[in-house]
Order: sequence, then C-alpha cells, then structure tokens
Amino acid sequence: MTTRITVFNNTGARVGEIDANVSRSWKLNTYGSGSFTMSLKDAKSIVEYLQLGNFVYMEHDKLPAWGGVIDTPRTWGTDGKITSSIYQAEYTLISEIISARTEIHSGTPGVIYSEITAVKIGTTIPIVAGDIFGGGVSQVKTYHFEELYGAVKDLADESGYEWNLEPASDANGALYFIANWYEKRGVDRLFHLYEDKNIRLSARALTEQGSICNRIIGYGNGDAWSSREVSSQFDSESISKYGHRAKTVNFSGTDSEVVEATKVFLADNKEPRKTFDLVALDVGDTFNNIRIGDTLPIDFYTIGFTGSNIGLSTRIRVLEMSYDDIDNQLKLVCDEVV
Repeated sequence: MTTRITVFNNTGARVGEIDANVSRSWKLNTYGSGSFTMSLKDAKSIVEYLQLGNFVYMEHDKLPAWGGVIDTPRTWGTDGKITSSIYQAEYTLISEIISARTEIHSGTPGVIYSEITAVKIGTTIPIVAGDIFGGGVSQVKTYHFEELYGAVKDLADESGYEWNLEPASDANGALYFIANWYEKRGVDRLFHLYEDKNIRLSARALTEQGSICNRIIGYGNGDAWSSREVSSQFDSESISKYGHRAKTVNFSGTDSEVVEATKVFLADNKEPRKTFDLVALDVGDTFNNIRIGDTLPIDFYTIGFTGSNIGLSTRIRVLEMSYDDIDNQLKLVCDEVV
C-alpha cells in the first residue's frame, strides 16, 4: 500500500505531492522518525520539494496519518538517489522556545499543556488544542526561556499523562497540528492478535527485564520519621516464584496516597517487565486495529511460560510502531499490560 505524501514549505504553503517509498515510526510520548528516497531523475527531486524545514503530511488507507518535518541528515549517493530524513511534529518543539523571561502558568497539567503549546511552528503553522484531559492536581509552572519540547516532556513525565501532536489539514488544504493530552492514550481493543496468523515474531520477540520487587515499604514525608506514614505491602505469589525481594520507596502525598502508591508500585514490579518485538501482517483488518497506546489480546505458542508450559495468552500495549512501504509490514514494540 503506497503512502500519499504531500509536501508543505516552512510557512505551511502546499508545494505538491511526491511519489516515494517511505519508512516512518510512531512513538508514545515522543517523536517518531523515518526517511524517504527519491531518484535524482525524478522531476520533483528539487530543493522546492526537498528543502530542509519543509513539512510532510502522509496518508495511508489503513494506518494513522503521519505529519512532520524534513531535517538533517540528508544523504546523496553515487547511485543517483537522495534520501531525506523526516521527524514527527513533536520534534519541531525542540526549536520552539517559551520566549518570555518569566512566564507563569497555573492549572491542571492539561491546562498548562494546552497553554504552552498554543503556538505556531515556524511562526505560521498553528498548533490547536484537541482532546485535552482536564484531570489531575492543579499546580503552578514557571518558565524562563525553556525549550518547549523539554517543558512538555517534563510535564508529562511528572504527571504520568500522555500527549501527541496529530497532523491535519483544513478545508483549504492548509496544514496544522492538533495538541492532545490524554489520561492514557489509546483504546482497549477486542481485536485479537495471533502468532503466525496476523503476527510474526522477530529474532528477539520477547525480553523479560527489570528489577523484581515483591515486598515494598513505602514511606511518606515529614519532619520526623515518627510522623511519616509507612505502608508495607507484599505479594506472596511473587515471593514463592522469585524469592523474597524487598525495596523501600519514598512517596509524596497524604497518608492514604502513600498507601495507594505503595500498592501500585508493588503491582508494577512484582513480575518482570515483558517487552515484545513483533511484526504485524497486513491480514484482514489488522492494520486498522493497531494504534499507539492501544491494548490488544494476543496469543503466542512458541514464547513465554504459562505454568510449566511454553506459550502465553496476555494483553499488550503498543508503545511504538514503524512501517515501510516496501515491506508492507508494521513493526511493533509492546509491553505486557500488568
């Protein structure tokens, strides 16, 4: 399935369409990247189309739209071809600055996110607020000439929420980006993935990693240890499988929040983290049912353990996708949903 590629200059004016096989990726809470290669004999292999700083908008019948910018490196080969590097729109925020000497924003993380991203990339291409989750603790953020990408990443990392810039075009064909802020990106799907039916395993299909902790002592803040909330939580099944593995963790918040945070930390760490490297095949509606952040049920018969048997039925969450027009395969990096 060939991707339709529309090029815009750095002011957002439409330049035109190009024909090229393109590879690109989507990533959770950061930017994906990719490239496309054109022959120098192509009439559109000219600087008007391939200028560094031009924007690209890519559409595919079964995959999400991809929008971003052309930037370095650009390579020229002796084979008469030129390869352009591309980066998703989130990457452009590296070059945007919260330009006031002192700029103060207050509200929930979603409110602050929508305020600081209400900018125009390169001064002309607008970012508009989209799906903004309004929950969370209100706070005050003070910025001094901060890089916008770093400010958004810090806001997401601190709050635990997720974000992206989604490409779109208006009725006149002008390019813009939609700033979304999610409590959790993606949807829980019923569409099933099966090894050797619509999923193929890579050479490192499953990696079990991370530090296993099955007894957690969580403690809060206070002037004296006698006044700090302490919560001790353990998981007997994990202890039986892996032995006793204890850890102390400091949490901020009220007494009840310390107890809840300790329980959540235990749930997240009582088993090793399972990360999957998979290839989704263009079979039936598979491509239409995989998006960043989605969770899906999946069955394996050659990897993982269930009791004493090889094989695993679980749910995975999509953290990264990459697609190449030539291969017509969707590569996935996923984590098991705890």
